[in-house]
Amino acid sequence: TGNGIKVSKDKGKTWKDFGTKDLEKDENGNASINWVEIYEDRIYIATSFGAYESSLEKAKWEKIFESAKSDSFNINSIFIDNDKKYLCSNDGLWICEGGNCTRSNKGIKPNIESGNYEALFVLKNEEDLYLSTSNGIYKFNLQIDLGKT
Repeated sequence: TGNGIKVSKDKGKTWKDFGTKDLEKDENGNASINWVEIYEDRIYIATSFGAYESSLEKAKWEKIFESAKSDSFNINSIFIDNDKKYLCSNDGLWICEGGNCTRSNKGIKPNIESGNYEALFVLKNEEDLYLSTSNGIYKFNLQIDLGKT
């Protein structure tokens, strides 16, 4: 939502807050959630103030990413694949593994107006990574284009 995470355990009849108090908020007290990804027993969220993860059982949010080269900490989406986290930000594509995050904007054109590498969404299909940006859609081979990581 525009103000935190809600969870339903009765197929959407009722909704309860899922740890919104622990998330960073804007000046109006809102925690804007841009994307939710569930992988195995973990939930990952992309927010206006970075990316977080928690157990699905009980909300205990841990920030997994907040640094960027631009002034914005906005994370547009997140995709989890085994031990890798792919984060789309207004500063490009970040690949996080084992606590290290590396920006990977090779071959991506910056936004004409802002000059930032605005990555919006990322999906993986076998060894190909599809990246939607403010300037189009890119396809990368993980073994060739982004290196064997």
